Amino acid sequence: MDLPGREVPILITEELLDRRVDFEKGMSVFPRLTIVLIVSYVVVLFLEFIGGALADAPSLVRMGALDSTAVDDGEVWRLLSAIFMHAGVLHLVGNALALYILGMVCEHAYGAAQLLVLYCISGLAGSCLSVVGMADGVPSVGASGAIFGLMGGAASVILRNARELYVRDKRIGWVILLWGLLILAGGFLTPFIDNYAHLGGLFGGTLAALFLRPKVVDRSRPLGPGVWIVFALVCGALGATAFFWLPRLV
Repeated sequence: MDLPGREVPILITEELLDRRVDFEKGMSVFPRLTIVLIVSYVVVLFLEFIGGALADAPSLVRMGALDSTAVDDGEVWRLLSAIFMHAGVLHLVGNALALYILGMVCEHAYGAAQLLVLYCISGLAGSCLSVVGMADGVPSVGASGAIFGLMGGAASVILRNARELYVRDKRIGWVILLWGLLILAGGFLTPFIDNYAHLGGLFGGTLAALFLRPKVVDRSRPLGPGVWIVFALVCGALGATAFFWLPRLV
């Protein structure tokens, strides 16, 4: 029985001794850059519809799809434009849901600037492997290569900082893994899914994440100049892509 005025002893538990950073703490359900990317998918698909891009493969290529022959002819901007295009509403919805989850995780872990770097480098890596691996004359569109890169980036930050981070809801990791395996399995079963882009994006994103600085571990430490240089290069590449691509869309 506790006596009046006497302090109640506190039971020391593992939770009190755990000094790891709560990974989910402060994670926004409205990640701004992620939402901007999803909105860009919707806008581009709308322009594809009104421009007749979904009528057939040549029309899709005409509006900016990834095509190895066109890239060989110097239209390298397609390496980025293709990761903002989709082949239909269901294709977009599936990628938008995956991007929302992984974008929320990566934007929280790395911040918006590094998320954009991770997304574009992953998409470029996926497009490059697709150009090498896919047959000539087979166009490719979709953000899933870049999204696979975000999956690699999310896994990298959690696994490499396992001693500093505490992840409360580990179920999300299994959901993401299952999504990735289902997409890859579909690619092996049908020629209409570009697994080269998926695997290239996963490799590119995992590799790029090794050079990024997770803000979730230490938010007081500013980003190094190398990250900002790469961020500027990515913005320049996006600007050049828009310059050559937008006239085809509108």
